[in-house]
Amino acid sequence: MIDKPCRRIRSGNKAGPFALVLLLALPLAALGSFLPAQAYQGLGMRWSDCEGPDRVLMFALPALALYAAGAIANGLRYRRLPRLVAAVLCLAVCVPLALNALDAMKEGAANSLVPACW
Repeated sequence: MIDKPCRRIRSGNKAGPFALVLLLALPLAALGSFLPAQAYQGLGMRWSDCEGPDRVLMFALPALALYAAGAIANGLRYRRLPRLVAAVLCLAVCVPLALNALDAMKEGAANSLVPACW
């Protein structure tokens, strides 16, 4: 009889489902990052868009919440290199999302002063 060395059995990858959610939310983050705050601004016109920041915030805020949670969850266990890389990548996605969301809210506040949007 040959004795085989015992292998340590892992209980499973607990980060797998959350990483899958982050990968599936990447198109949502892309839309939240790249949609212009004003529809006319994306076409090169400087007219007032009275719809407000809802179109951008509809994509940016859920993606920002997911990727901020990913940055925090991976940042708390930064001792392993893949977790540190994941935390930095989540932060790299959060920065343009936050900037575009702030720009959209700023445009929405500016449009509230335009008499045509009342």
